Amino acid sequence: MRLYAARPTSAYGTALDSRQLAVLRRRFPTAELADPAKLWTSNEAWLGEWPEVLTQLDLLALWAGEDGQLGAGVLRELADAVAARLPIMALDPEGRLCHFGGFERGWGLYVPRRRVGQLLYGPRVARAELAAFCRTHRA
Repeated sequence: MRLYAARPTSAYGTALDSRQLAVLRRRFPTAELADPAKLWTSNEAWLGEWPEVLTQLDLLALWAGEDGQLGAGVLRELADAVAARLPIMALDPEGRLCHFGGFERGWGLYVPRRRVGQLLYGPRVARAELAAFCRTHRA
């Protein structure tokens, strides 16, 4: 199984990021983790290679940055995953696996101004659901 860890680039290397990656490795011990922080060194590389990577994925897991927001790049990955009918799970700030509940669009007051979305968490993923998913998506 190949799992993609979508999150804003501002989260890369933070304590939250390390905790969330550890949760994924613990919850999906046999999965190959596709980490965008290690896959690409520029937005141009990501834009060129993301469509091919998407076709190789079994699950997209996402989390917001410490401010609770997702940037435009994660929103693009998310929209592409929805269009590809890829299963999507979200990690809340406490590292609990949840169903993706959607997002609210908004404008962040950043310099430079950028589009962001606020991540909404659905109900937690039950252990039985996770076990069934892992059984059907063995590496």
